[in-house]
Amino acid sequence: VESLNTSLVAAEAQSKTKDNKFAAMCCDLFEDMMLEKEVDLTNDSEEGQKYLKLLNSAVKFVKDDKTENIILIFSVAVLKTFMKQFATIIQSDGEPSESAVSQINSLFTAKNPRIEASRVYLLKELRRDMSIVQIRKLCENITDKYPWIEMY
Repeated sequence: VESLNTSLVAAEAQSKTKDNKFAAMCCDLFEDMMLEKEVDLTNDSEEGQKYLKLLNSAVKFVKDDKTENIILIFSVAVLKTFMKQFATIIQSDGEPSESAVSQINSLFTAKNPRIEASRVYLLKELRRDMSIVQIRKLCENITDKYPWIEMY
């Protein structure tokens, strides 16, 4: 990981921006690794609690402008992975446990451009299988449980 971070810093210095192909590749790689195993949030399992703790850390790192490159990339991958899994859950009428819902709501109500981008990513994931009308109806149906979705 340290050598990967060094490579990323070097690639960033060459491109003069954090938005470069190497960073995108790293994010995709981390995301693919995380998607290998889906986490069940419908109960308060130990695995689900660990995942929510990881998600909480990722949100904190994403909101912090001083987060190191590799940590930021990994954190974005965690958010993307979560949004993919969350899209699947809400499309299938699945329901995370009450404690998971509470934690998810507290994380995604933040007013932060990067968090808002992750909410937009949820819409992108929903759009893969649903029409805009279906997405709007779904969002209307779940805003009582997930108030941050109403922000769309």
